[in-house]
Amino acid sequence: LNLLLARKGPSTIPPIRNQLVTFPLVEVIKLMRQRKLKSVDLVKAYIERIKEVNPHINAIVQDRFKGALEDAERADGLIAKATGEQLSALFRRYTLLGIPFTVKESCGLKGMPIRVGSRQRAHLISSAHGEVVNNVVAAGGIPLLVSITPEYCFSMETNPATQKRCVNPHDNKRTAGGSSGGEGALNGAGASLFGVASDIAGSIRFPSLFNGVFGHKPTGGITSIEGHFPDSKDKVCLEYLQLGPITRFGRDLGVLTQIMAGKNAEKLDLLTPVETKDIKLLLRCRLYLVKRIVTSSFHGPLQ
Repeated sequence: LNLLLARKGPSTIPPIRNQLVTFPLVEVIKLMRQRKLKSVDLVKAYIERIKEVNPHINAIVQDRFKGALEDAERADGLIAKATGEQLSALFRRYTLLGIPFTVKESCGLKGMPIRVGSRQRAHLISSAHGEVVNNVVAAGGIPLLVSITPEYCFSMETNPATQKRCVNPHDNKRTAGGSSGGEGALNGAGASLFGVASDIAGSIRFPSLFNGVFGHKPTGGITSIEGHFPDSKDKVCLEYLQLGPITRFGRDLGVLTQIMAGKNAEKLDLLTPVETKDIKLLLRCRLYLVKRIVTSSFHGPLQ
């Protein structure tokens, strides 16, 4: 339809005014530990940004802003009371203490809708956190909202039957992708520090690409799909469907994937610095092998 309509210049979101929403997660964690940033201030900054951009992108199913501010006050109270080693121990236990995040509706957030774009599920509310969401909350994260998905997450575009289509924050005539389009749009708009999303055939990767942010689908079996809808007992589905992060900052993917993996985090080693000299060696080896393959003949002379 857009091809048939006269196209004007792109309609975009308002610019960022509060610099608190421009810091990557790893910097926010450092500032929180140094008591240079309060959770309440950070949560308020993201709530303001969400309210500012959502009328332009249609990314939210339902928010819990009041509850998030109460959670932030409790987090600030814990940090204020801790002294010396207590503070270090507090952040070792709660890596994401006081840090806000957003959740793709299908991933399950207790007390929030889980209708996944379907009118038939309009009355359904999550009775518990999905396991990956619970891992993030257990690390101290504060959920702000659940974000929009296409019906049953079965689309590369986020166009549910229950509300308006989610659009791209960089140009509202373009798609935000799917099925994690709500998370892609929120992160692309600077309205989420990171989001919990899911992917079976590109649902993290496509929205990340379309909205200019970073996403990671973990290897099958690393993150739990408990509490996600749709789900399946089929072993193939269990291998391909994974929950993972969407964020504006590539350096945040490692710590987020480790936390979301829960008990499987021990299988990962994403926080160890990469030895770039080894990568160069491997690259030279691969280039040599490619050259040998390209210049080698796998068959006799053609007749």
